[in-house]
Amino acid sequence: HYDRGNGKMKVLVDQIWFANGLAMSPSEDFIVVAETYGSKLLKHWLQGEKKGTTEVFLDGIPGAPDNLTFDKKGIWVVLAVAADTDNPMLSHLLAGHPIIRKFLSRLFELFLMPFKLVNSFYPNPWTNYMIREFGSTDMVIHLFPKRRTIIRLDWSGKILKSCHGNDDSTGMITHAAEIDDYLY
Repeated sequence: HYDRGNGKMKVLVDQIWFANGLAMSPSEDFIVVAETYGSKLLKHWLQGEKKGTTEVFLDGIPGAPDNLTFDKKGIWVVLAVAADTDNPMLSHLLAGHPIIRKFLSRLFELFLMPFKLVNSFYPNPWTNYMIREFGSTDMVIHLFPKRRTIIRLDWSGKILKSCHGNDDSTGMITHAAEIDDYLY
């Protein structure tokens, strides 16, 4: 929370496994936060009897929720990565193994370090390419199901509809916007 009056910030919710999207309810009494690696949405109360508490808004989402787009009717939730029992997310498999997660992330960063070092002294297209390719999700996106999913929720967390693409005609989707009768 940022207080414009005194310019200070305060953490409202901690221990979120990659917070990556935010939606304010129409009455501004709660916010919904996408917990990407937890495959769920959290609801944090800003007003009322439950003020300051956090609860699960929607759990068991079949993938990694990314940006949230909201209006008075509800929330569009985009799944950047699909996941299911046949194709679990690596973050789910390693959830109970923090030492392995830390090791893999450091190993990955160690791999990128020479390219970053060379690029800091001699910026060039080749090292930029390596950093971009190996430092992004493009390297691992082929490991996930080809399903692209966007979910429409109401403000109680009920799923109203979902859109799925299985033909691999699009890459990773990270945002959706409803304009008139179209979803972009």
